[in-house]
Amino acid sequence: PTDVGLFDGKQERLWATLKFRLAAKLTKAGLLGVHLSSDRFVKFCKAFEKAAAGAKLDVSGALEKCIKLCALKSFGQADPAPYAIDLLLGIDDYKAGNLENQIRDVVVVRTADPNVNKLTSSLGRLLSINDKNSPVYSDGRDQLDTVLTGATDYLSATPLEASYAWALSCKSARDGFLKFTKLSPRFKIECESLEAGRFFVGDDETKYSAQKLEENVIYYVDERPGTTTHPLGDIFFRTKKNQVVLIDIGGSLTWNEFKKKRN
Repeated sequence: PTDVGLFDGKQERLWATLKFRLAAKLTKAGLLGVHLSSDRFVKFCKAFEKAAAGAKLDVSGALEKCIKLCALKSFGQADPAPYAIDLLLGIDDYKAGNLENQIRDVVVVRTADPNVNKLTSSLGRLLSINDKNSPVYSDGRDQLDTVLTGATDYLSATPLEASYAWALSCKSARDGFLKFTKLSPRFKIECESLEAGRFFVGDDETKYSAQKLEENVIYYVDERPGTTTHPLGDIFFRTKKNQVVLIDIGGSLTWNEFKKKRN
C-alpha cells in the first residue's frame, strides 16, 4: 500500500476528495446495502480495488480513477422549504422553536458565544431543498451541486468559491447588506440573482470594466474552458452606492500569492 504521508500537494487534495466522495457513496448505499453486499455494491468494490491497485505505478492516476468511481449524482430537489436560507446560514437555537422538529438531518454548530448554537442541516439536505421565496438559494445550490458532481479535486478553490457565493448571495438577499467584520462597513446589496461574469477584461489586473455590473447581482468568475484567467476576485458585486467589491477566495494560495493579491 502507498504511504499517505509521502503524498505531494496534489495527491493530498485528491486523497481528501476521495475520502469525501467515498463517504457519500457509502452513505447513499446505506448500512443495509453495505452489509447485504448487493450485486451492484460488490461490482463497485471490485472496480474500486482494481483502480486502487494502480497506485503502485501511478498514485495520482489511481486516486483520480477511484474518485470517478465514487462520482456523485445530482442531489436533485425536494419539496420547497420556506426556511431554507435561514437553515443554510444557521438558525439561532433559541429562535428555532418547533422548527427543530421539522429539520431533517439537523446539525448543531457551536459559535463564539457559549450561550448560542446554530442549527443547520447536512450538506446533502441543503442541496436537496428549495426556498420558493428566494431564487438565489436555487442559483447557489445548483452551482455548488454542479461543482461537487463534476470536480475531481475538492481542495482546489472552485468548491470553496461556489460555497462562498451561495452563502453570501443568500445572506445579502435576506439581510439587504454584507458586512465581513465588526469594523468593516456595510455594503448594501439585496441580491436577486447569482450569475457568472467577469470584471477584468483579460488576465491583466489593470484593465477592467464595471459598466455591465448590475445592481443586486452577485457575480462569480466565469472560468469556463477557453476563458482567460481572472487575475483578482473570485466573487464581486456593485453596491447601491456604486462601490465595486471584489472578494478573493484563497483556498489554494501560497502565502506569497496571497500577499501579492492583497497589495
